[in-house]
Amino acid sequence: MAWQPGQHRALSRDQREAWTTRIDRATQFAKQFHPDWERALKRYTDIKFDKDRYDVNALLDFRHVESKRAQLFYQTPEVQLVPIEPAHPAVPVDQLLPLREKVLNHRLGPDGTHAKREVHATLFDAIATSGFMILKVGYENRVVDVQVAAPDSLGGPGETVTVPVPVWERCFLTRVSPKRLLIPVDFHGGDFDAAPWLGIKGRMSLTQARQQPGWKIPADLEGSASADDTTFDHGMKQEDTTDAMIEYVEVWYRASLFDESIVHPELYRCLILIDGVEKPVKHADSPYQTLDPMGRLTDDSMIGSPIHVGTLRDLSDSAYVPSDLAVGEQLVNELNKFRTQQVRGRSRRQPIVVFDTSNLDQATIHKIENNQGPVGLPAGSLAAGIDKLIAVVGTGSEPRDNYTAQDYIERDWERALGVSANQQGSYSKSKRTATEARIVQTNADARYESERDRV
Repeated sequence: MAWQPGQHRALSRDQREAWTTRIDRATQFAKQFHPDWERALKRYTDIKFDKDRYDVNALLDFRHVESKRAQLFYQTPEVQLVPIEPAHPAVPVDQLLPLREKVLNHRLGPDGTHAKREVHATLFDAIATSGFMILKVGYENRVVDVQVAAPDSLGGPGETVTVPVPVWERCFLTRVSPKRLLIPVDFHGGDFDAAPWLGIKGRMSLTQARQQPGWKIPADLEGSASADDTTFDHGMKQEDTTDAMIEYVEVWYRASLFDESIVHPELYRCLILIDGVEKPVKHADSPYQTLDPMGRLTDDSMIGSPIHVGTLRDLSDSAYVPSDLAVGEQLVNELNKFRTQQVRGRSRRQPIVVFDTSNLDQATIHKIENNQGPVGLPAGSLAAGIDKLIAVVGTGSEPRDNYTAQDYIERDWERALGVSANQQGSYSKSKRTATEARIVQTNADARYESERDRV
């Protein structure tokens, strides 16, 4: 197989049009789910207050997301290395493995890829909005060409050669917004490593795009200043940017499914297309994979796509799995409606004070309206009977069924999503026996452990 890591590959016009069609179909299909994601995010973040129309947010979404996210990933796992083959006498494995463990765990920590931060960010997407956990894994650098003295084998005294020198590099593990993910329309299921391709829509400044290694940006490309539609806007109006921006699509695909000369099914290629540019700015073999002389992947090659997608559950014959907040949308709306009706009803049921304005001066009326005391009344009012001047009109009491309905709704939520007050670290309303509490906690731990394994 003709395979060289990072090697540029040609792409015909027909192949370019075929990829454009696949990307457009995936984009249109994904947009059907965006309204559900936007509504879930709005319920989590809605803090608007209108004094004339009081709406209550019972924060059921917020409580669930923050509690479950902490339960599913509360610390970065410590990676332990063990030899997988018998140690060679000349290799000091006992000394090398502890050092490699230390370096690897340091790279995963806050001073490296900061895995905990990125996983927490994408867990929010899985629980609150889209149901997807999306991370991109890879390596990038910035290289400058430096003139150095040529070795004797390449030239004589005084001659120089150009050597690429990396002035900055990093291994990265970054969260990808669900609205940027592209999944083939004809892919069904939850094993995303089996997908023929996965894509990411992106947006960056033209200056930054010209600095990307391996990107062939036309010199006459001007970019645009349009608003970004690949991220959540939180209900805010998107303003056009002042910098020239480009919109691109990054696709990682299985090379053997689109190139008959490739036999190995795990080899990937990277294709990057920019709006307004006819030719791909990058189309190359994966730089993360190499082959041995027998045509097999070497041990240091990446297995699968650099775009890693996961879910907390599966949905038959569908790649799009609803999030927890999408599943519980009806219950949350019902609870918020009941709580809003309670607050508005209580305002309407407040005792109403009526008075005879013909026998009271304006200052006294003002004090009564503002409930300011003491209130001076005309002489002889108390002796003649204050009820002739002021009266209190009683109203109905709070119906008990409102509180019962709230209990039913919260109980349905707990049963559906498996998170009760105790699992959230707070006390429940009623007393429980030790046996019942232990049974509930055991079942909750089993469900959490299943989802932790998915994470």
